Amino acid sequence: MAKTTKKKKKQASGKRRDPHERLTLKYWLGGGAVLAVFVGLIVLIALLAARADIVRFSYADGVLTREYDGRTFIKAPDTYETLFPLGNRYGKTDDFQVYKVGFYNSYGILSEMDSENYLTDAEGNLYYGNMVVLPTLDEAEALKTFAADTVRFGNFDSDDDGIVVYFSSLTNKNAPDATDFVNEYLKGKRYIGEGLPQKTYRVQLTSAKYDYLAYILYLVECDNGDFYLYSDVNRSSIAMDSEWFDSFHMPEETPDTTAREAS
Repeated sequence: MAKTTKKKKKQASGKRRDPHERLTLKYWLGGGAVLAVFVGLIVLIALLAARADIVRFSYADGVLTREYDGRTFIKAPDTYETLFPLGNRYGKTDDFQVYKVGFYNSYGILSEMDSENYLTDAEGNLYYGNMVVLPTLDEAEALKTFAADTVRFGNFDSDDDGIVVYFSSLTNKNAPDATDFVNEYLKGKRYIGEGLPQKTYRVQLTSAKYDYLAYILYLVECDNGDFYLYSDVNRSSIAMDSEWFDSFHMPEETPDTTAREAS
């Protein structure tokens, strides 16, 4: 009788566990491992796909060549600058990244120019296909005239790393100032004054007609108050009326309002 009671107590104290309960932790660990492997494979595939999407180019003597089909793109003179390189890189050479060129459509959405004819780099250099005709400033060539409607004047920063701060501009909104400015440059009156170069400004022309592109000139201020313009395409010094630049300098009697007073 005592043995029977002891056996019953032993059976009562040791509950029999459900087999499903014993396997739950095992399944969770196994499922987690499988999920981790699956996520890792997805990440790896995404990285490989992204890497495969980067198009290889070679670059030599001003010509960018797409390696998989041999298509070539010519580097435009420094007179031209792309305004909106698209953020995700399209390709690369051994020395620099290659991007597609953007522009803002009529809905204000940043869109993509034809990448078979327009590419750029991080510096804003334009590389164009053989079907592209670059616009000029010459009004006589109406079909490809740049037709600038905004002129901006900028200072190179003190680090001289290509960053420009634009501090003044001309537009055609209230008067045809931008057009008049360009037309004066196109008259081509050579500067023959005796002024010595004192400071150089960067001049950026933009146009609604070519809204992905800027045309770059350089404005030189002389020590005698004269000004002249030149470009990388035309190195001639073209005289400009100094009245265009009256707003460049603060009058000497104007107090400096940028300094904070000591508290």
